[in-house]
Amino acid sequence: MTKKRSEPPESDGADFDTRSFVRGLAHEIANPLNAVAMNCELLRLLVDRGDVERMRVASAQLLAASARCTSMIRGLQSFGSALRRAQPETVSARGLVEVAQGELAKTSSKALPQLVIVGDARVQVDHAAIERAIGCLLRNAAEAGSDLVDVSIEASGATAVIGIRDNGEGFAIDHSDAPFYSTHRTSANHGLGLTLAREILRINGGSLAIVAAEKGAHVELRLPVGR
Repeated sequence: MTKKRSEPPESDGADFDTRSFVRGLAHEIANPLNAVAMNCELLRLLVDRGDVERMRVASAQLLAASARCTSMIRGLQSFGSALRRAQPETVSARGLVEVAQGELAKTSSKALPQLVIVGDARVQVDHAAIERAIGCLLRNAAEAGSDLVDVSIEASGATAVIGIRDNGEGFAIDHSDAPFYSTHRTSANHGLGLTLAREILRINGGSLAIVAAEKGAHVELRLPVGR
């Protein structure tokens, strides 16, 4: 990393569909809250009837729905904290990918796909934020069943292009720009990873695009070249 710094790029918010995000958020929160309400009402009836066995089942479902709400709130807190603004630095794009893979390996409970990186470029970004964005994409590849992730990096004028290709299940292109999109939804995965990565790229003066691919996923990141 160099000592050279400049002010972080200003964002006009034009690329972030707030209304769509809020609608998606309301839908995501409404589902577990409805389950909480239904199971509370069911528990009330079962208590009146003294049906202990069904009370146990309803209690377990109530706890699961509550845990899902808690997990979502924590996910949103993490989402918000990741959208911080920091002074950009001129760093190696290859280094960003390598650090992101290393951080992901620390938290992953299973083996990660093989990572092959070709090329490099100097980019001017908030390196911690971009590492997080790339980590989201690498995690998506692992969760989609990939065993190989190819990363190509090259500079084209004032822009560095990072292509990330995997051989997993890929994206449904028509829906991948929607908030909370995920092909592997779980109680801990609310589909915020792709939205977070896209917004981090935007804040850093770049962009994220999903490219149609015959197999797997192909994501193209564009970032400003370091000065």
